[in-house]
Amino acid sequence: MVLPDPERQVLLVGQSLELWRPPLADAVRERDTAQLFVAARRELNAGAQAIDVNLGAERYPTLRSDLRWAAITLRGSFPSVPLFIDCGDLPALTEVVEHVRPPLVANATPVGHPDAAALAAAAARNGAGIICTPWRAARTNAKEDTGIDALLIDMDEAFELCERAGIRGPRYLDCVAVPATRDMFGWFRSLAWLRAARLEAPRPPFVPLVAVGNVGYGAPYRVRSALLRIYATLAIGAGARALILPVENRELMHTIEMLTDQRYANDLTEGWLWELAAAAEEGRDRWPPPPHSLPEDDPLRVVYHAIVD
Repeated sequence: MVLPDPERQVLLVGQSLELWRPPLADAVRERDTAQLFVAARRELNAGAQAIDVNLGAERYPTLRSDLRWAAITLRGSFPSVPLFIDCGDLPALTEVVEHVRPPLVANATPVGHPDAAALAAAAARNGAGIICTPWRAARTNAKEDTGIDALLIDMDEAFELCERAGIRGPRYLDCVAVPATRDMFGWFRSLAWLRAARLEAPRPPFVPLVAVGNVGYGAPYRVRSALLRIYATLAIGAGARALILPVENRELMHTIEMLTDQRYANDLTEGWLWELAAAAEEGRDRWPPPPHSLPEDDPLRVVYHAIVD
């Protein structure tokens, strides 16, 4: 089997520090430093190179103080680990991004949002990075195409936003992964956006990013891991260079190790996944079928046929 291209370096961001749901929500409320430390250490030990510190999309009275406490606590425990600070309240996110020591990334800045400029300016002042999310392009209803024109407009605006603010940290473009069980069109759109971000990159370029874990929401447990593995394979092939994902999923991480520069593909199934990545990189309309050695009821084969049929 071929050794993957060593230029396929991918940043792996652990997604499971979801502070809005138990048991970590209890740890935040009780200011339980030890429980937060253990959860973050578990992600790093599983292979995360950065941690997504996620307080969810809902606003509530103590959100700012909770997010700030969590970010400062993690920064003190892990001084060199990049923290992706994530919540749906942009003013709260702006405050934390400005006052927590880097390395950190503002996750995320919806392009065109009225608070986007303030968040970008705060990130620039503190030397933080930023994720720009083309939400206006994502909300278009052009099901007849993948919305590339709308994406490019949002990319231009995101570039101007970063340039005006003087962002010195890394710049990421969120290519918006969505649950496959709810929106299969969104699956194909995110892959098309990854290719467009790679081919139409401004200078300095954005790092194409997707939240791989999003595609598995709502999927049956039996096929969820296979769904994530195939999507991650296609995303890396299409150009993703940062993934937010459940690093504790060993099957998924093993696949990513093969698709980057860490090891050889060691069987026909992994060779097929490598071929899928190559097909996505080239933008082929047809993907190679699974090998005959893969049983009919294997979740990878089931997911493949659910996508292409």
